[in-house]
Amino acid sequence: MKPAPLAAVAAALLCLGGCYRFAGRNFEDVETVGIKVFVNRTLYRDVDFQLTDALRREISATTMYLTDSPGKADAVIEGEVLEYREPAETIDEREEVAARQLVAVASYKLVDARSGEVLAGPGRAEWNELYRVRTGRSLAEVREETFRKLAHKIVQEIFLPWPEKRAAPAGQQQE
Repeated sequence: MKPAPLAAVAAALLCLGGCYRFAGRNFEDVETVGIKVFVNRTLYRDVDFQLTDALRREISATTMYLTDSPGKADAVIEGEVLEYREPAETIDEREEVAARQLVAVASYKLVDARSGEVLAGPGRAEWNELYRVRTGRSLAEVREETFRKLAHKIVQEIFLPWPEKRAAPAGQQQE
């Protein structure tokens, strides 16, 4: 027996409606999320602020959580920019730089602001961005895009339904 066309359309609309944002709130008693400025372990200035800002924008755009200052939020994301590099350049036949690669690596965790319990993480995320120099995009634009994509990956790993606490190996405690 075929389902009624109206029921099929309603089911499709419900599925599509849930695609824009990851999901509702996955952590009990957490409505607001703060982001501490990440610790910068690299030799590059301001990468900590770039990732922190990108995370704030990503949470607002893709989750149901509100962002607030770390001192007022229910839960706080904290972490470190472990690595940022621009290690590779591709040289073309005219011996000009044709492409560059950017690599950004960060560690993170989501902590309950009241109890100090780690709600998600600790985790590690990495993003590699390859861009062609002749596209007209500046290095600053590509760097911003790299941190936007790294932030997207971190938000997915923390808030994608339904996060499971990662089990610590035997004999070790979770941070």
